[in-house]
Amino acid sequence: MENRVEAACTEDGSYDEVYYCTVDECKAELERVHRTIPAAGHDWSEWVKAGDREKSTCLSCGQVRYRNIETADTGSFEKDAEVAPGSPIEEAVLDNDKSQLIAADGIFTPEEKALVEAGANARVWLEIAKTDEAGISAEDKAAVIKEAEKIMGENPDILFFDANLFKQVAEGDKTQLHEPGIAIRITIQVPSELLNHDKSMVREYKIIRLHDGETDVLGGSFNESTNEFTFETDKFSTYAIAYADRPVSNGGSDDKPGDATEPDNKPDDKDTGDGAETGSGDYIVSPSTGGTTGCSMQWMLLAVVLMAGITFTLAGRKKNNRQ
Repeated sequence: MENRVEAACTEDGSYDEVYYCTVDECKAELERVHRTIPAAGHDWSEWVKAGDREKSTCLSCGQVRYRNIETADTGSFEKDAEVAPGSPIEEAVLDNDKSQLIAADGIFTPEEKALVEAGANARVWLEIAKTDEAGISAEDKAAVIKEAEKIMGENPDILFFDANLFKQVAEGDKTQLHEPGIAIRITIQVPSELLNHDKSMVREYKIIRLHDGETDVLGGSFNESTNEFTFETDKFSTYAIAYADRPVSNGGSDDKPGDATEPDNKPDDKDTGDGAETGSGDYIVSPSTGGTTGCSMQWMLLAVVLMAGITFTLAGRKKNNRQ
């Protein structure tokens, strides 16, 4: 055997089987056959509790999968997320429930749905891994950077990662799903280098999806206590994380990430009756002197003064006429 490459958990290995002439004086190579060593598959450990989730680790390659504890007991149906070693996303969870995944048009065929409902083993899972940026065309990468610049400005600090969806039913083949026909809800752990440590700023995360040459910006919600970002997607290819920072306003709960990008203390672009719009798009708010009642008293006082002035003027004119 020559040129042997050992199989990995998910990748086949190979070797060349070579046949030589058996004549001592010859020893010429007569035939070379390329053989495949099938991938062995992951050797998963038992599920163990990890915070409010469970995780299982491949004893061969170190890949880790995560699932929510409250949805783990699904009988013959499994759903989880695998995170490859070296991935910039170190933890992820697939949050859809079993009924949503089975009902989706683009995951199981009618025949597979019948098998699942009858109790056949089935699994739907995510695989999160580091993106091979060399495999992204210059045009596609430029499109992602352009979208990131709209969010972050020049020289955006973005992070690429791959998220792919798979299924397997009974002893069938592992099948990749590019468009499952349902919004798949994903929760990822935001990498520490992208976390905000400036308490005077609020950071809002966005996901830029690159799929079939098209880019889309996906919003979501950020959990400050767990540093997790949850978003939904119905297409699976390459993703990038971007973020926008804005100053913390004087508001309270309105300043949490996941709200609108514009600061909360900026009025809407419409007349509220309390101020006036300028030609430049700025908004001027009149100073308050005691709420609605104060404004009414000011107008009443102004009316009295005007009436007194008019009465005085008319009286003067009458006096001049008599003279």
